[in-house]
Amino acid sequence: MTRLLLDSSAYIEMRAGDQRITETLAYARQVCLSTIALGELLAGFPPGTRWEAGKADLDDFLKARQVRMLCPDANTALEYARLFNDAKQSGRMLPTNDLWIAATAVQHKAVLLTTDGHFTELPIECLLLD
Repeated sequence: MTRLLLDSSAYIEMRAGDQRITETLAYARQVCLSTIALGELLAGFPPGTRWEAGKADLDDFLKARQVRMLCPDANTALEYARLFNDAKQSGRMLPTNDLWIAATAVQHKAVLLTTDGHFTELPIECLLLD
């Protein structure tokens, strides 16, 4: 398989035991995570000991899978603007973070692995496991 960009929804489902995601990642040439998705995941961990446990699990995943972190830059912003305007013209706005994640996938020629169906409304390569 190719380079996969893991959406936060896919990571959450993987941690919940969805073997389809684990199996899909096993065939990837490279697994990537956007810093936008990383922020979503960190923000979703409850404060206190659950935050520490969630962060530790995420750190273990990032190290074990040798996940490449992809950070937004000026080229990501250009892709974001293109996706934003396309979505706006067609009347199907998506959450801002999801547009940034999609822009990162386009920029880095990665297939977006997600469980969120609204990504299929964008002109991007997406692997939806719903």
